[in-house]
Amino acid sequence: MRLSLFATVCATTLLTISAAAQVQVFGGSSTRHSTSQILFGDNLAAGIAIEHGQPIWKPEYDGMLDQLKGRLNRLGSNWWTTMTTSVDLELGGTKVPAGSYLLGLDCDKDGQFGLAFLEATKGMKHGALPFAMGGDKMNWKPDFIAPLELKKDSIKGVVKKMKMTLKVDGKDLTNGSYTLAWGTHALVAKLVVVPGGHGEAGHGHKEHGEHGEHKEHGEHGEHKEHGEHKEHGEHGEHGEQRRRRDR
Repeated sequence: MRLSLFATVCATTLLTISAAAQVQVFGGSSTRHSTSQILFGDNLAAGIAIEHGQPIWKPEYDGMLDQLKGRLNRLGSNWWTTMTTSVDLELGGTKVPAGSYLLGLDCDKDGQFGLAFLEATKGMKHGALPFAMGGDKMNWKPDFIAPLELKKDSIKGVVKKMKMTLKVDGKDLTNGSYTLAWGTHALVAKLVVVPGGHGEAGHGHKEHGEHGEHKEHGEHGEHKEHGEHKEHGEHGEHGEQRRRRDR
């Protein structure tokens, strides 16, 4: 009797733990669109890329644009839309330092769109999600937002699958572009490549430019250690040989 009661309690406990441990799983294999630009030139070797899911356009979305106002919105489909760049950029006049980013779509109360950037490692560590959970608000805030211009009904025909495109002009690095095309509309921004820059989002990267890594190496770091060889040349082993010759 006691054994039967013990077995029943154990079975109930295991079932409770099993039920609590169940997790809903979504996703699977899917095709993601990628747009990239690889740059090679004098003192420049860099790459820029965006990867994103491609939601399908529906005619009823035209009447839903106002619902995006005053919100941080999902961009793409499935998991995060991501951007990686090994060179500093300016997008819509906003500085984008080299790095890896998670992207969202911001729309202010006046209907001004912007590409919302979240530093990827920080976002992942804080459990940021590309979609809203349990409400209309995202569980993350952008590090910075690059303004986008809406070109409504500018596309001939219909772009059924959302498509983002990066373009860099090799003859003029200030003349590139970012385009998000979906349905009959496009969001666009000017893209500028800043070779050798150390920009901080929205500001000049003063830390790196004036007090950061390069200055430390130039004045107080590795090269200073090489400067110590000069001391050895005057006061060390070679200096001792010179004094012996003088005697």
